[in-house]
Amino acid sequence: MAEGTLGGGLMRTIRLVCVLFLVSLILGGCASRPQPQVQWINRNVPPHDWSRQFQIDQGECLALAAQAVPMPQGVPQVNVPQQPRPQGYTSTYRGYSSDGTYHSGRIETTPQNQGWQPQGFLAGAERARQQRAQEEALAMQLAPYAMQIRAQRGYAESCMLRRGWETIQTYPGR
Repeated sequence: MAEGTLGGGLMRTIRLVCVLFLVSLILGGCASRPQPQVQWINRNVPPHDWSRQFQIDQGECLALAAQAVPMPQGVPQVNVPQQPRPQGYTSTYRGYSSDGTYHSGRIETTPQNQGWQPQGFLAGAERARQQRAQEEALAMQLAPYAMQIRAQRGYAESCMLRRGWETIQTYPGR
């Protein structure tokens, strides 16, 4: 009976070591995998002239793209909806006190508490909701610009391709 327990414990230990080894291989592979980089090359240009010719062609293609696909006029006005602030109240009064003295004046109040206010986690969730609404409003206002920028990039890239440039993916360290 003692051997069965010892054997079962040994098997669990071996399984645990194998699982930990596999996890370390997986995590190690994810961490060390180099990310590909895009590089422009032109087989019609000598490699020592690539940098200079690339700058010239890219500048010309970007200028042509900006002319062909102009940006919308004006700067986008970001209108972010704001929560209404509590307003104070002003009251005037006139009257006689119980001893017959006349009193008049003005009372200004500022609300201290507008009912139930979210606290703790709920307050954070409400701030996150408001921030998300602001970001969505901004994205809607900037959408025409994003479409134009994508169109300009596509035009500039096709211009570069017409000039003999092509992209290749390289992996650092290989």
